[in-house]
Amino acid sequence: MDMVRKRKTLRFRCHGAAELSDGGNRKLWGRLGDICAAGFYVSTVGPWPINTEVEFRLQVDNTVVRGKGVVASTNPGVGMTVIIREITQEHAIAFEKLMEGMTESANSPITANWRV
Repeated sequence: MDMVRKRKTLRFRCHGAAELSDGGNRKLWGRLGDICAAGFYVSTVGPWPINTEVEFRLQVDNTVVRGKGVVASTNPGVGMTVIIREITQEHAIAFEKLMEGMTESANSPITANWRV
């Protein structure tokens, strides 16, 4: 069975920014590549190791979403997948509206099988 059929949620191309922190001194900025209800992909030259716990801030247009997650996969020199683990009610509402906008817009789901 291919990865597309294993996915529990649809993912969409997303143009926005991501700021991540590991809770210590490390910070990382990148470009959102795609997003789904479970997480997102950040394009960055220096992705962090799998299982790194992160705090994130995503911005798509005027919508800002903050939360905590964990790095689920990396592609050296390309980027990493972050799975959302914790999000406040306020930011969950903003994230839900963002996802609704993705499904209602002209964005069609991504079918490539190597990201979130």
